[in-house]
Amino acid sequence: MALREKIIENGNVTIHFVGVGQKDYALCGQDLAGDSKLGYEESEGTKERVTCRDCIAIVEYCKKIKRSEWQS
Repeated sequence: MALREKIIENGNVTIHFVGVGQKDYALCGQDLAGDSKLGYEESEGTKERVTCRDCIAIVEYCKKIKRSEWQS
């Protein structure tokens, strides 16, 4: 199961996928370590479904990539 983080920013809740390699950033590039300028101090782990449209778009795009198109 993929890691997910919840951000409550100015009363709005957004759930992101945690990015690969750096756990301080979401898959979409959102800073998960907190940003007082944007209205939140830090994110928290969750099991809720992802709501970030950018994270979802990245996942949907990656599903289109065939295994034969990349080298492991």
